[in-house]
Amino acid sequence: MTSKVLAYRELLANDLNKLLTEDDDNYDVVMSVGQDDDIETFKIHSSILSVRTPYFKKAFSDCWKKTDGKKIILDKPNISPKIFKVILRYLYVGILDLSELTASDILDLLIALDELCINNIIDDIQEYLLTIDPDWIEKNFVYFHQIVFQHDEAFTKLKTYWDNIVCKEPEHLFYAEDFPDFEETSLIEILKLDELGIQEVDIWKNVIKWGIAKYPTDFPPSVSDWTDENFDFLKETLKNLIPLIRFYVIKPVDFYQYVKPYAKLLETNHYDDILQHHLNVEGWKPSFTRVLPERIIPHRPIESEIINKLQGAIISSWINKLEPKLGFFATIRSRKGKINDFYEDVESYMYKPSQNPYDFLKNNNNNNNNKFLIIYKCSNSNKIIGEYKEIDTIKLAHNSLKYGPNKNSFLFSLESNSIANPIISRLKLSHIIHDHDNPVNYDRVKFIKYDSNKKKIRLSSKNIFDIRHFNIFNNSNNSKYIKIDKVETIQIIERNNSEKTAETAMEIDP
Repeated sequence: MTSKVLAYRELLANDLNKLLTEDDDNYDVVMSVGQDDDIETFKIHSSILSVRTPYFKKAFSDCWKKTDGKKIILDKPNISPKIFKVILRYLYVGILDLSELTASDILDLLIALDELCINNIIDDIQEYLLTIDPDWIEKNFVYFHQIVFQHDEAFTKLKTYWDNIVCKEPEHLFYAEDFPDFEETSLIEILKLDELGIQEVDIWKNVIKWGIAKYPTDFPPSVSDWTDENFDFLKETLKNLIPLIRFYVIKPVDFYQYVKPYAKLLETNHYDDILQHHLNVEGWKPSFTRVLPERIIPHRPIESEIINKLQGAIISSWINKLEPKLGFFATIRSRKGKINDFYEDVESYMYKPSQNPYDFLKNNNNNNNNKFLIIYKCSNSNKIIGEYKEIDTIKLAHNSLKYGPNKNSFLFSLESNSIANPIISRLKLSHIIHDHDNPVNYDRVKFIKYDSNKKKIRLSSKNIFDIRHFNIFNNSNNSKYIKIDKVETIQIIERNNSEKTAETAMEIDP
């Protein structure tokens, strides 16, 4: 049935846009925006702006408006001309052009929209900001917090994003250049959190730096040269933060190096309690403060440049010994829409590391499983090849070792940005090596040989895997080598079962 209503919104928008781009004598408002050397005057129409936002309806009302002759005069020094032009075009023609705005500009735009009560597009712009430049947010984490929490009722999505990031990746806060500018009240709330993805000793070291920055002059560079005045100032500055530091969970070696030099900042009874705890004094019970539990390291998002989060979930399911069956991967997509829950259920997740996973192996304790992935992105194809290894290491007498991958290890292949056609080939037999060398040559436990100069890989041993390895290393040119573009090494460190969490570390390993 033919519609009886014809809409010409585009023509209407074009005509209204002429009020902004062409000379028009019918304006009744002269509005000045900006300050200092960045000021611009706009000739606008109260009838249009009044119906678009309650802010202007009130500003142009008889009890609020200021006039000069027949023109209404309005000043907004806290909004820049660049931002106001974007807002004005939206109010006139319904077009919000963000193409020329930086992430910082977008945040300024949100501030202006909140002030002008243009609330119906704020959520969309928040999502846009989080999409276009999350790196800017992380680099300006303290400033971003200051703005977002001043407008927390309007910027709910940005607030939720900041809260999630500070829990999972608090280094963006604690290691920020402007961390000393972070408000004490907000820092107290952060230190109260039981889930915080940073070691307690690193929290302590950065809280010390935060307090030192409050001193009107520079502290002596060495704590051994501090005066009583320095200690007294810092103790007073940190008096609300020190009770929230979980000194009891700091490793003894870190306690000796990073806490003991600052003993004067703690009350004598408090310090004595901590000292007795670390000395394992028999029958010790805290007498000064309640012992806070060790913080839980929260789930962190995968940051691989080769695999995505869902592919990480599939690999994690294999690590947890779930085998692909008919319809298994289709099931992932239909778990009541909760793909993230599936990913967290398998208790393995990944983030960028501070050291190479092989360094962990060299410092391994007896009977400790070391779990890590090496992932290769193949050249000129959408294929991803990887190896997962659980390395058992047993220290024997005379400094000899037994070590090697156990039967939970496997090879796998995936397609880039897809969960279709995954292949896994598990290790058939544990491959234990008896080694008398020190240090141990852990290159010997690699399933896949990688030539970093020629950027190619080959399978080092076929007979220790099940038959599916033929499909993983199937090469169209019949060469035993496969060219690759990129390689990543990911270490997985499982926490105890009661916490139901895991940590991993990732590093580009050439």
